[in-house]
Amino acid sequence: KRTLIVGGGTIAYYLAKQLLEMRVDVRIIEQNKERCEMLSEQLPEATILQGDGTDKEFLLEEGLMHTDSFVALTNMDEENLMLALFAKDQSSAKLVTKVNRLAFDEIIERLDIGSVVYPKYLTADYILQYVRAMQNTIGSNVETLYQILDDRAEALEFAIHEESPVTDTPLMELNLKDN
Repeated sequence: KRTLIVGGGTIAYYLAKQLLEMRVDVRIIEQNKERCEMLSEQLPEATILQGDGTDKEFLLEEGLMHTDSFVALTNMDEENLMLALFAKDQSSAKLVTKVNRLAFDEIIERLDIGSVVYPKYLTADYILQYVRAMQNTIGSNVETLYQILDDRAEALEFAIHEESPVTDTPLMELNLKDN
């Protein structure tokens, strides 16, 4: 019913727009005054607050303890992680945290801070969905799709219906691109 978003960037805008359509009370904390004004104009049903979303007292004053979900969407991974840990300590809200860098994802997953969103993974997923949709429109020979390495890689099983220069040739003998 109530969500508190820290950071008023593009992701926050589209998330707030969807939540408002679902009749969720949305509060966005953003430092930049011009961005606050733009968000206020484009999201008139949302409450836009200009302030420092990393200020603990400010978060508490703006209802952190009574919110149903808390979303950390600043441009700094460290801030987002600290905000999520603070929100976990102060409320029972569902937590969503944006992390851009992938290098420490296995450590971050152990923090138990709710849902962690990696924009790079999401972008890759959308690209794959698009490519698969395009393949399906022209007819695909894909028989099976395997997700491996914690969904970071895919293996496709193809059906070969005609003779070609690659049939009956072991993979290690094929001239393939690197990676």
